Amino acid sequence: MTDKPLQEDSYFQQQQFYWEQLRQELDRYKTELGATNTELAQCMGISRQPLVMFMQDAQKGLPIQRWNLMRLWDLLTDPAHSQKKLSSAAQSQRNKLRQQGPDALLKAAGFLPHTQKPTLDVHPSRLQQIHRIVSRLSNLPVSDFAEFITLTDFLEMFVTNSFPGKHKVFFELMQCDTNDTVLTSMDKQIDRIDRWVEKNRLPNAPEGVIKQKLQGALSRLAISGKSELNNAEFFELYMSIAENERLNSHIDECLKMRITQCQFTTLNFPLKPFLSHRETGYIWQDIEEACLKAEKCLRPEILDRSDPEDAVSEPVIEALITCNFGVKDKGKSVRWRYSTSTTHFETMLAALGRGMGYDAELELVDFSTRTLGHKDYSLIRSSTAFRPINHQDDPHNCRIYQSVWIDRSTVLGILQSAVVAVRSWLAENFPDESSCRSYYEVCRTVAEIDDNLVQGKKVLNGYRIQQVDYGKGLSANEYLETAVIEKINHLKQGVLKQYSKLRDCYEADLDHKYWIAKLACAHSAMIEGNMIIASRLLVEMQDFLNATSPEHPLLQIAYSMEYNLQQFYQGDANIFSDSRQWRVELPKAIQALSCHINDSKQVCGRFDSDIYIHASEVWGRLARLNFCCSNQDEIDHLAASVKQFLMAAYCSSKTGNRHRAAHWISNASRSCVRLGEGDRATAFAELAERIIRRAIEPTYSIEYQDAIRAEVNIARGERLLLIEKNFAGSLDYFLRSLKGAIYIGFTRLIADNLYNIARAAQNLGNYRIRKSFESAFGKEDWKTYPSEWLLNEADQGWQENKIAAEAIQFLNELNKDEDWSAVAPQFKQQAQKVWHGWANFNSSQSNIHHPLEMAMESEQFLSRVK
Repeated sequence: MTDKPLQEDSYFQQQQFYWEQLRQELDRYKTELGATNTELAQCMGISRQPLVMFMQDAQKGLPIQRWNLMRLWDLLTDPAHSQKKLSSAAQSQRNKLRQQGPDALLKAAGFLPHTQKPTLDVHPSRLQQIHRIVSRLSNLPVSDFAEFITLTDFLEMFVTNSFPGKHKVFFELMQCDTNDTVLTSMDKQIDRIDRWVEKNRLPNAPEGVIKQKLQGALSRLAISGKSELNNAEFFELYMSIAENERLNSHIDECLKMRITQCQFTTLNFPLKPFLSHRETGYIWQDIEEACLKAEKCLRPEILDRSDPEDAVSEPVIEALITCNFGVKDKGKSVRWRYSTSTTHFETMLAALGRGMGYDAELELVDFSTRTLGHKDYSLIRSSTAFRPINHQDDPHNCRIYQSVWIDRSTVLGILQSAVVAVRSWLAENFPDESSCRSYYEVCRTVAEIDDNLVQGKKVLNGYRIQQVDYGKGLSANEYLETAVIEKINHLKQGVLKQYSKLRDCYEADLDHKYWIAKLACAHSAMIEGNMIIASRLLVEMQDFLNATSPEHPLLQIAYSMEYNLQQFYQGDANIFSDSRQWRVELPKAIQALSCHINDSKQVCGRFDSDIYIHASEVWGRLARLNFCCSNQDEIDHLAASVKQFLMAAYCSSKTGNRHRAAHWISNASRSCVRLGEGDRATAFAELAERIIRRAIEPTYSIEYQDAIRAEVNIARGERLLLIEKNFAGSLDYFLRSLKGAIYIGFTRLIADNLYNIARAAQNLGNYRIRKSFESAFGKEDWKTYPSEWLLNEADQGWQENKIAAEAIQFLNELNKDEDWSAVAPQFKQQAQKVWHGWANFNSSQSNIHHPLEMAMESEQFLSRVK
């Protein structure tokens, strides 16, 4: 061995080359960035004199290391650090350098760049050809990055299709030995992997970690029933694992996510199957017309379709996605849900986007799937790509997040490819274990809040206003307060304050859920008759909307419906004046919902199923006011209320809310009674009861099952009272309805029943109270409660309800041996007392008469008009 002389001159010259490059870069900073020698020296953390000498003669060198230059770039481009007054041009150049990063400065001095460029794992024999392809792809001008993705997908597909014997089955995952046992051991699988690589002469043999992950994927496929792979399937599976390992292995350390399940549920249900043959002839045409009219009002564009009736049968789909998070080697699952009137794929991607929080940050720019064989059990290759929504500044240079995933399931493959793509974006924003853990906690809590809000609203719409069995005996209001409102406040005051990106991802959606929960509490309070709590909540909501109204059109509509209901309870002149201004104002809310649907479809191609919930409340509110306020001169408006109730019921059926649909149909029956249409009224009442019967769950108590028929019973009673003049029969229905209304704490229905009992009782001069009570409530109650034999506060479905408690006391104190005609005025006074209390809830000293009090006195309230 011979020693070669050291070429020290060449090393020195190389170093001088880097010093000169650095001097030129610093000189550029002085010229373009307005920096001085003093500022440059301070930012590098060195004294000024060596820098001055270096700028005069680069051969002098500088006493610096790589960190000095990183410090220089950071402090020089940080707006908060600069104390000197800079020109706009200099400040602009510093901002630009901040965006470009420190790489140019580091490379000028011969250091490794801060951002390591990805390297290609290329076999030397193919290096020149592959670099030519890479160079051309890198410099290809495209007007839209989606076109570039289409091109690369085509190239990848072409490569896979060029694989020798691509459809030939080579790799069998399951083989049976002499004992017919499945051989899926790791050694067996890895041997097969090695044989496949050797047989196909792959230039780059897979690393050990890739073999291990490939073996795991093959084992899962074998367990799921995929018994063989063709060459194309194995090649794509191998490449997908290798690419994800090279690009995303660092992310798995902190943010491991795997979609394990996706369930779809059709929420809407048709009304026709609930009709008998006889009822179909009476009311089916009314229902059909109402359903179509509701869709035409919400989506006028269906008028241009050749089959607008099909819009009625379009399903509302709910997607429920389960994602397993790997947190400290322990899998923890999170479930995300979303429902909309669009395709299954759009619904599940929307559920994923809202659940992971990227919905407001990233937009989907490419989405594709293709099979890797000709069999129905062939593997699926799914590709998904996203880019930041705010990319308009430079749409051609924005970061693209793309991933490919191979799976047996098209649905799970699409979702997992999206998760892997978005994880790259998450890793940039949550780079360490602590921030990743915070992200997981927010994901989990937001999913819980969503589930809790859905459950809370479902309970309220199902009449279970109080003492709901959540396992904790909480009222609906208490449940929403603790399970939704308090959790949102905890998030906003805690982790969302700490991480601005989490605020960007979730705050707007959490604000919406927060106020929807508040409105649900206000609605519940009004049903319970607690106007003080309802008024306080609505004032809070109004203050919020006054500050942000244009940003929350749906919240504005939801608030206006609850405020309208409050005005009705209070006897406000805006509701009961002769102008009936609400007949003009409420339809405007439907127009606003229609505009929101149109805007949503233009932005994202879909609209939330919540639109139907809001539309149901708008038409229901309009119908209720027409039903309660229309007199002899407003028969057309009373007739219109029937269709409006049916439109509200249709919208409730679109979201699968059977109780709410039955609620509106029961009220349609009551409108028909006022119009003197007994057959239609009977048909609607029967339809409502069948829907309720189908909605009953095994966990419902007998008392609750009877109570939720309260509105059907009052409708049947009013038909007997006003049309058939069967006063004793109607009284029985009113008492049953009253008992149910008291049980669930439905105070408006309590007042209506008290008034109806008064109307029926005045015609029963020789009919004892005891007889009616025994018929309506059964003789067993007399034996159980000798002193308070009718109702007991402890046995009701609520914890505290003043109006219901007063009704119990009133009924129990009645002399059961009196005739009904003798106590009829007392029932009317008790009903008027309820409305009088609502009109004067702000002050016990005031004595304002509710308009319905006066209508009851003259017996015009709920009277038959023809």
